[in-house]
Amino acid sequence: MRSYVLLMILLTANILLTGQERSLTPPSEKMPGTLISDKMIPCGLHLKRQLQSSYSPKKLLFTGMAERLDSIIGMTLPSLPGNNHLMSKQVYQYNLLQLNTSETGYLWNSLLQLWTPNQKIEYTYYQNNSQYLSSLISSRWDSIGQQWLNVFGYQYDYDSSYHLTRITYLGDSIVTGNLKPYSKSELLYSGSPLRLTEMVVYLRQMSGIWDVQQKTEYSYDGNSNRVLLESTKYWIDSTSSWSPVYIKTEYTYNPDFSLKSDSSFAYSLWTSQFVPMHDYSYTYNALGKMTGRVYSEYDYLLNQYLPSNKMERNFSMNGLVDWHNEYTYMPLIQQWSTARTTTFVRDTSAVTYSLLLPYWIESDNDLIMNVYGSKKVLETPGWEWDSLTSTMVNNSIAKYYYSSQLISIDNPEKSKVKIFPNPVKDWLIIDISESTYYTFRIIDLQGRKILEKPFSGSTSIDMTGLKDGIYLYRIIDGKHNTVYQGKVMVFR
Repeated sequence: MRSYVLLMILLTANILLTGQERSLTPPSEKMPGTLISDKMIPCGLHLKRQLQSSYSPKKLLFTGMAERLDSIIGMTLPSLPGNNHLMSKQVYQYNLLQLNTSETGYLWNSLLQLWTPNQKIEYTYYQNNSQYLSSLISSRWDSIGQQWLNVFGYQYDYDSSYHLTRITYLGDSIVTGNLKPYSKSELLYSGSPLRLTEMVVYLRQMSGIWDVQQKTEYSYDGNSNRVLLESTKYWIDSTSSWSPVYIKTEYTYNPDFSLKSDSSFAYSLWTSQFVPMHDYSYTYNALGKMTGRVYSEYDYLLNQYLPSNKMERNFSMNGLVDWHNEYTYMPLIQQWSTARTTTFVRDTSAVTYSLLLPYWIESDNDLIMNVYGSKKVLETPGWEWDSLTSTMVNNSIAKYYYSSQLISIDNPEKSKVKIFPNPVKDWLIIDISESTYYTFRIIDLQGRKILEKPFSGSTSIDMTGLKDGIYLYRIIDGKHNTVYQGKVMVFR
């Protein structure tokens, strides 16, 4: 029970993926060709989201005051009034470009009355100046040897257009701490716009030879570029050919292109048909933010899907998450039971021009990305179901600590788009080094379109009617593809 409570405290910001699961595919903001949709797409589609557009977002100029999340401290709350019990701490480090370079976890040693290191994730970035990951290394603290031992890692390779082309898994390091390649995934693209069509997985043998293992093929909707089907096959050595599809996942969408469901099937040799495995279904509010997700597993005796667990989120009028609930299904009474509730306490008075966040928080658009502006998270109290009292008990809380600083970040990569000044007071200038016709769109942090203007080459945008704060911008081509995007701050 102690380990479960500790885990929940570490994840109390409602990032539901563990460190290892988080690293399987880098979050979409860090991956090339990301198309940030007006409607939220659940994080399970990060790899597919990045391939809905063939363009690479760049980190443009930002100058001004920023508050950076430096640490989160998790505590358990005693049943009787008294001091809170320290449990865990996460500390974040950044480089001069304000990119998150490490996340170090500590556990509180009540006997020694000090923090002891536990685990760490370190990030490096492509060409040392890009927002795209080059590597991710996870390590654990060896208390006997008083050193960090690598546990696993990932390396990411790109082409000249920043399309992700290879993910290499590094492992076999439990004893030595020395990582070496274990498996890799090769990503293949085709079509216009460029989209992922195949991802081939290889396993490295003791001899150093890479043996092909399986591949996943992707099919898209021609109108929206959303993934409709992914099909997985395995390699047959005896015939030197691919097997028929043995696992497939089908995706359905709402009329606004938000994800409605994804269902997985396995091929049965007994019936020579695909049989259901599990299903996710999603719900959204009027602003397109995901408010619910239900996971169901297929029961072959009853010949139907049975719910297993679900998540619900409530958003305030300003589009920020107020609370996040997790439920488990009780089949005997056919009812949902609340397993965990987390609420968000935000600073509604401080003026925060920009918020610099750790890598894993940046990856969850639906929860934490919308703290940009003046609504930073201060605390996340957590409740769990107590079967003895049949009530929800507030048994944990996490506190967030920030530092304020004046920063100036410029994009070291050459970009054919210039947007200045940023922050802007009245007129925003857009200069693009080609004569193609584009549309410039401004969106607020609640996802609402504020203004839109077609242009070619250079133009100016009147920003005097906008309130002070952070806004999102997109530059859209004639095929309705987002070719550039970023943030602009209005400050007077």
